[in-house]
Amino acid sequence: MGAGVLAIVAGILLIAGQFTGAARWASLRDTFAGLVEITPPVEMLFFVIIGIASLGGVAAIVAGILLLRGQSALPRLLILLGVGFGTLGFLLYIVPQALGGRFPLIGESITVTAGIVLALVARSLGKR
Repeated sequence: MGAGVLAIVAGILLIAGQFTGAARWASLRDTFAGLVEITPPVEMLFFVIIGIASLGGVAAIVAGILLLRGQSALPRLLILLGVGFGTLGFLLYIVPQALGGRFPLIGESITVTAGIVLALVARSLGKR
């Protein structure tokens, strides 16, 4: 039960932080397109990643509900895909900011960080 509640809280925090990671993946796609020609399979891959990354908070909430209903495999997969790709996108935002001497973990970014951490803890607890 604790994992389900954690996942729901994580999803709410991710949505409240208004950060899905999708924008970072789209930015990476645009940068990549500026360097090389994007083939249709690569374009489709970016489309899928951006779509999954945009579901971060919603995926965590759905996973939490499923965890509360006693399921474990599907919720863990939802957290892995939705929050995992969003986390990678979030890191694409945080690392350059931190290297530039800015402190991105202040304000709404702390909400996203807390949401990511809680979602990953929920995923870990969900397999038990």
